[in-house]
Amino acid sequence: MLNCHVTPGGEIEKRMAREAYQDRLIQIEELQNRGEDLRKQQQAAAKEGVESTDRVKRAREQVANADERAADAARRLQHAREAVVKAQLDGARRVQDAERRASEAQKAVARAQADGAERVADAQRAVADAQRDAVRQQRNSQRSIEAGTQYAFGRRSCTSALPSVTGSAG
Repeated sequence: MLNCHVTPGGEIEKRMAREAYQDRLIQIEELQNRGEDLRKQQQAAAKEGVESTDRVKRAREQVANADERAADAARRLQHAREAVVKAQLDGARRVQDAERRASEAQKAVARAQADGAERVADAQRAVADAQRDAVRQQRNSQRSIEAGTQYAFGRRSCTSALPSVTGSAG
């Protein structure tokens, strides 16, 4: 069974169609009652033997008119029933469309969340890599500074240990 949550527009259409349907049922019942009353009047007049009187002719015309109105009411009732079915189908289609769109939106949100999580993870890996590279660079710089300092101190001590060429000529 289809679980329908009809949109407000669909509910209004369904309610209006139901009301029209109920109105037509009431009209048919009233017309049938009126036709039955007129038939009874006609039968009573026939029993009295006044078939050709104006009253009987009017009763027959009224019965014919009542029958015609009953037929019209029956046609309107059929149209009302068709409108109810159409409103229900339209409402069901709208619900299905809305459910489909909601499902698609949920899938899109899930994809966006997964993509976002992947991008965050990539960014975190990039930050970690950059931090490792910075630490390595800092160590390498420190080693270079230390090596340069040792070289500079080593050269000074080497030049101070060498005899002075200009001062020992004599």
